[in-house]
Amino acid sequence: MAFPRVDIFHILKFQAAGKKILSDIRYAQSAADLNHLYTGIQFSPGSNVYWAYFCNSADNNNCVPVATPRWPPMRDPLSGANMGVNYINDSQYKGIAIVSANFGSGNMLVFNTDGVPVDWSSGNALTANGTIVLRYSGETINVNVAAKSGKVYVSKSF
Repeated sequence: MAFPRVDIFHILKFQAAGKKILSDIRYAQSAADLNHLYTGIQFSPGSNVYWAYFCNSADNNNCVPVATPRWPPMRDPLSGANMGVNYINDSQYKGIAIVSANFGSGNMLVFNTDGVPVDWSSGNALTANGTIVLRYSGETINVNVAAKSGKVYVSKSF
């Protein structure tokens, strides 16, 4: 009798990567709302990395468009390190690719002081849902951010 080979560790690794992005987005959104400041996550599909930032301007109107000097890195609440993932160097997620990230006019997801996702270049609320596409071993996961509510969800599970 033959059984198909299922590599459960690859599936678990991929699911963990999707959940990590989901968790980091929710944390950035909560930080924006609770602290009344803009937060953002910059996704770099070609480099397979993402990093979270917050705007340290006293006037939130100076936070959009995004400018690097006003956007220092957010800290991961558990490790204290800069919040983000490098899928090339991180042994836990190695091999996972960020295929695309689309949030209005770019690949940076920005939340305003109410935790609403906005376009990074204008500060206006997103008019369409944003999506991050991850790929690993021929499988794809979409992490979605709803335009008006900011609800974050994964559209594929195993």
